[in-house]
Amino acid sequence: MKRLITLAALSLFAFGAQANDTFSHLDLTFVQSDADGDDGDGIGVEWNVTLGDSIFFNVEHSAREFDGSGGGVSGNADLKNTDIGLGYAFHLGEDGGLSPFLAIALTELEFSLLLQDGMGAGFGSASLDGYTLAAGVRYALNDRLGLGLRYRQFKFNENNADDETAIRLSVSYALSQTFGVVLRFEQYEELEVDDLHLGVRARFGGSDD
Repeated sequence: MKRLITLAALSLFAFGAQANDTFSHLDLTFVQSDADGDDGDGIGVEWNVTLGDSIFFNVEHSAREFDGSGGGVSGNADLKNTDIGLGYAFHLGEDGGLSPFLAIALTELEFSLLLQDGMGAGFGSASLDGYTLAAGVRYALNDRLGLGLRYRQFKFNENNADDETAIRLSVSYALSQTFGVVLRFEQYEELEVDDLHLGVRARFGGSDD
């Protein structure tokens, strides 16, 4: 139910006047996560830079920590994801306010787990490398408000690793020409992790998301 309410609230922003869009921004966000019922929190950083009219460079990093206990066992888990890649945007309409895009990136997922009980503690960790393919759209509703939708497919180099998919909805609001706020919801299917990002945005142009 929480997922449906969040998705419905974000979709209400999908109507409005178009405006010029940009893929250049730096986001710093607080991350509230849910992993199959276990709560976690962390931070997120995203840096987008436009290279010409359509090509953009993207760096993303997010890290979150989960705490849980039950059955006499307590523990915490860390999950980190880093992407570095390039994308191509198609600016549609007279003002370019609607921008479908495609992107590819190198990716790394890192996991660590620490469990403790009355007998002692145990620790484990793993790292998965590969690449992601992404498709989405950004829509500038007006000079301040923007909406984004992205689908990512993770492909890992390890043969026994399942592929991952993630869907993200985002809303941004510009408080000035250089500063704004951003809200994002991202869902990882195989990991069963839901992330809610809320933070600030440094902007290098007009409205974007």
